[in-house]
Amino acid sequence: MGFVPARREFVRMLGTHLRRRDSLMGHRFRVDDVALALRLMTGYDHSDTMKDGIASLEDLISKSFKYQKDKAVVPLANLLDLPTKSKDDVLIVERERVVNIHDGRGGEWKYTIGVFADTDAAEGSEVSPAYKVAGCSDSFRGDFVQLLEKMAAQFSKKRQTRDDGQQSGAKKKARKKSVTPQTPQEELDEAHRLAADAAMSLKKALAAIETAEKRLGDDGDKAECTKEIPSYEKNQEECTSVLNYIIDGRAGTLRVNPQSFVCVQDLINCREELLYQDSDEMEKERHGTRFHMETAGAVQVMVPNRFTLVPTHHLSRYKKNSEMIKRLRKLFNGQRCKIKWPSFRFVPAYALHSLGVSMEGVQMILAASWRCLFSEMGFTVSNGDLGRGCPSQEMIRVAFIKFSAECFLARCQQLVDNSIHQAALLQDAGHKNNLDHHCKVLVYAVVDDKGRKTIERFCIDVDPCGGTAEEICQALKRSIDRVKTRVPDLKIIGITGDSGGGGKVQGLFDRLVELDVIDKEWGRFVRCLLHALNKCIENASKFTFGEQGLGNVCAAQLLYNAVTLFKKVKKVGGLELLDIQFNQVIEKLNDDEDWRLEAETSSPSAFAERAANRAASRAASLDDLDAGDFEGGARPLEEQNGGADTGSSSAPGGGEKKAPRGVQMPNWMRWNSMLPAARLVLELWLEFRFLAVANRQSQKNGNSYMSQVSDSLLAAMNVKAPRAVSDVEGADNYDPSIYIQLLLLVAFADELFDDFFHEAMAPDPEYGAASHGQTSRRWSVFTFLLKKNLDELQKIVERKKDGHVVNLEDRPSLARYYKAAERVPPCGGRVANGGREYFMEAPVTFIRYFRLSFKEHVESVWTSDRILVFAIGDHPILAQWLLKLLHHVIDSLETVENFAYPPPDLTVNLKYRLRSKQEVEVNVREFLEYLTANADFKAIASDPFISENTELLWKMASASDPVDLHDKSTWGAEDYSPVAKLIHRVAVAVSSQGQMIENYVQAAGRASRNNRGETTSSALAVGNSLVIRSYNAKSREEKRDKVREKTDDDAAVQKVRRVKDQERIEGFGNHLDGILECIGIVRDGMTITDFNDFVADYSSKISKNELEAEKNRFDEGINKRRRVTAKESLAANVTITAAMGGKFPIAKITKSRNHKDHMQSEISARGISLPKEFEEMYDREWDDLKNLLRLHEFSRLEAAGQKPEKIVKWSQVNEIVPQSELMQEAMDTYMEEEATKS
Repeated sequence: MGFVPARREFVRMLGTHLRRRDSLMGHRFRVDDVALALRLMTGYDHSDTMKDGIASLEDLISKSFKYQKDKAVVPLANLLDLPTKSKDDVLIVERERVVNIHDGRGGEWKYTIGVFADTDAAEGSEVSPAYKVAGCSDSFRGDFVQLLEKMAAQFSKKRQTRDDGQQSGAKKKARKKSVTPQTPQEELDEAHRLAADAAMSLKKALAAIETAEKRLGDDGDKAECTKEIPSYEKNQEECTSVLNYIIDGRAGTLRVNPQSFVCVQDLINCREELLYQDSDEMEKERHGTRFHMETAGAVQVMVPNRFTLVPTHHLSRYKKNSEMIKRLRKLFNGQRCKIKWPSFRFVPAYALHSLGVSMEGVQMILAASWRCLFSEMGFTVSNGDLGRGCPSQEMIRVAFIKFSAECFLARCQQLVDNSIHQAALLQDAGHKNNLDHHCKVLVYAVVDDKGRKTIERFCIDVDPCGGTAEEICQALKRSIDRVKTRVPDLKIIGITGDSGGGGKVQGLFDRLVELDVIDKEWGRFVRCLLHALNKCIENASKFTFGEQGLGNVCAAQLLYNAVTLFKKVKKVGGLELLDIQFNQVIEKLNDDEDWRLEAETSSPSAFAERAANRAASRAASLDDLDAGDFEGGARPLEEQNGGADTGSSSAPGGGEKKAPRGVQMPNWMRWNSMLPAARLVLELWLEFRFLAVANRQSQKNGNSYMSQVSDSLLAAMNVKAPRAVSDVEGADNYDPSIYIQLLLLVAFADELFDDFFHEAMAPDPEYGAASHGQTSRRWSVFTFLLKKNLDELQKIVERKKDGHVVNLEDRPSLARYYKAAERVPPCGGRVANGGREYFMEAPVTFIRYFRLSFKEHVESVWTSDRILVFAIGDHPILAQWLLKLLHHVIDSLETVENFAYPPPDLTVNLKYRLRSKQEVEVNVREFLEYLTANADFKAIASDPFISENTELLWKMASASDPVDLHDKSTWGAEDYSPVAKLIHRVAVAVSSQGQMIENYVQAAGRASRNNRGETTSSALAVGNSLVIRSYNAKSREEKRDKVREKTDDDAAVQKVRRVKDQERIEGFGNHLDGILECIGIVRDGMTITDFNDFVADYSSKISKNELEAEKNRFDEGINKRRRVTAKESLAANVTITAAMGGKFPIAKITKSRNHKDHMQSEISARGISLPKEFEEMYDREWDDLKNLLRLHEFSRLEAAGQKPEKIVKWSQVNEIVPQSELMQEAMDTYMEEEATKS
């Protein structure tokens, strides 16, 4: 490492005079800090260049050592003449090139030096400021300066030698010219130049002092002074006091004897050396300075009048605060918003809480927040500066898009980090705020922070697309490809969607497999359970009673009219008006004899039930007087949460009742809206009736919307089955026809539908609250139970139709229906007449069409080859027997016929599977036979769900005790974790229903308000799902966990729906910090161009007077004498559907359906004379045959007085009532075809 003597001396002096070599031991020092220490010792500036040509310290360091891999290691024993404790001590010099990214330069070397016991001790050592241990004696200064000058001379000589060999002739002439004598003017100019240089050096020195003091203040304490305080007397033991003094502006320190005297001249001589070059002006300033006394803790000090004493930690804080104010003021002193993106991210992150807010709203909230803050601070910013400093609306819009893209990238990175290789897809389309939205959500299995298995969802976009199957598939491919670009190993193993429309999942699946959107080996599809179950009861109601629509007299249309009346009153005057009207109707219905008589005559069952409820309420009020005898309780939680609230009394035992809350418009397309409305109208049948009466009488204009709604509702409520002519007037009073229809609808829901619809909405108990709609592993069993209950109910209604006595004590809702139905008089033995025969046939037809839809939409899915295997994750006994059967057929290559099924009496009791029953019984053999009746075992064997796990699955099949994959205590010595993970990652991840996707569609609708375009609304919806929705679920569970620690009341736990206020702000901030950290990691791995490219791709209240006027009009109407309007009495009977023996569209009577015999039979039954032979007309004049049917049907309706007013001529007849059995069969076949259509 050859060192010249001067360099060796330099190292020795560096180690000696920075007090002790021990003070250097084990520390690294920045070279610029060492240079500062040398400047403090010598008065020279060593930062870049040294005075009088002395080389910079950095130059000395760079030239004194040879570097290998940017490190020089030199044994101190070879360099220093000082004794060392160990010969292993080394001097280590390291260099690092620092790139200046701001000015585009290639960078410069930065050096650190340190002394260590060995090279290993250097690892992990921190860099320390050298000037903290810097100090020197007066005698050192001269020696050190001489040494530096000597070393600089050596470098200068080498440079000069090098430069001499390269100089041009022009430079040589310049050198010769420089040695000529100077004129006086040149000497003066040179003196001025030297003075300017000196001034510049002084300025740099003062700046360096300021920098050093600032760094000292930031470190919280002053540099440790290691200089020994001189003593005034030789006997140092007597010098017990320290004298700190100032004479003529210069300070000194001296240790003195408090009992002795001190000479002033000695004090002057002992003053500290100045750290700057003195001058007459500086001396004059020192002499003119005045001082005052200040106290620093327990010490008093003299401070110049222009200054004040500030503790270093306060000074550091003041400087930081001042710097913050400077930066804040700088934000508002330009022509545009200067907030950098890392800080501006918080704006879209927090604003995602309000999807409907406009960009202008966000902008104004920002301005208001800043102005509020500035006002509290006393910080003055003009309105103009505030306007220029606030972000523009376009900047905010772009920020939403960028932040949403970053969240997307962060979630993709989480999938990679968590090794998520399998996910299922949820997709659905919707139309909100004049924009189409096609939502796509990935569902995948995760393990949370507490080790619990659960489910996460990832909304990848809500971009619109066309409505055809191909357009939807291409849109899905583009979205999934974007995810796979960031998560290359991801496989889409399943898809869940609607059963109908252009985007029906069964129509998309094969094409998505072709496009490599869904994995070919693992792919499977599920029709949304909620859509499927709802379609079952919708078709049953539609084909039995008729569908919702103007002019139809059926249950669905009456519910629509009833709720429309409620909504109309609420729209006019809000809940206040609705409550007033509701309460007045109740009071008059209780007290007015005319109303009571009309109620009892029109709806005897509703009147009797209302009277019974009033009596029970009065009895309960009396019982309240003796609390010890009171028995009963509140309605069960599930009843409280289900459907609309039917009103509440403001006082116990009576008082004003409030109108029902939470009433939704009944619509079969809106799940769980029709049945709650049916229950509400049944319970408040008379209240709805007379609310319509009062509102109708309050309207002066019979054509007003309120009048039309009231008339339509009353007309439907007045419809009753026609009475036979022989019946005595008033005898055997019975209920309105639609009232009885509603009784059947509610009875079917109570006896069968509600239990299974509730289970379809519920989470999987093994996978937490986040698993709503992820119960696919359980629905093969649920499908079996639903079919079993449907069979039992069908037997009951068929026996009732045949006139048998059936015990309905365990089925009160069904008993209530038959009680009302049996009071209706018969009507000539024909179902189509709408009498008792109609209502005895209705339950049979209802179940028949429910079953047709059930087979198509439910049974076909949950007994399919790719889905039935999910039952392996259900009850251990059922799972084991299913695996035994699969092993028998697949592995043993046997047939199903020779499989040893379990005993016929082997059953399992499943607890808490259905809401209305504590446990249900499943016959194992019946379940196996039902589940695998149409199974393709070859297809099952090729499913990787089975083929890749056969070893463990066959061990489960042969285990002595059934293996519960969710209970490790049943595993024995075998590890079934791979199968348990398989159920979690596949069976649970494949969604059983799409309610969650409906929530995303609604969110997309809110995001598209205020005329936002597709890009912005999509970014808002996706960002909200990734940030806000994830926090809502997380914070809700955390809050519920805290509540569980305090109480065992499950109702109190479930009451927690959302956190708010301080708890939400703090929690959301912590949640956002985690997201931003992940975003930072992702962005670090991308260039700005890459990110920009990705973003481009990603890219009524009424006034008080009006309310009073409405109240007065209602008061006037309710007190008027009752009069029956003509429109109220229009309807003659309920709508008779084709399925109930109604009419058959003539257009559906075709040759292509082979209706030849049916047509001939119908013509014969009607007694129509043909102008030609039937065979000839069938071959050549088929349309004439159909016209003969139209003409005869027109004559028949006219003769019976049943011709609709809209039909004025026979050519307008488009449907007939079949008169022959063959045509009736043709109509039934057509209805079944229609029922099974998606």
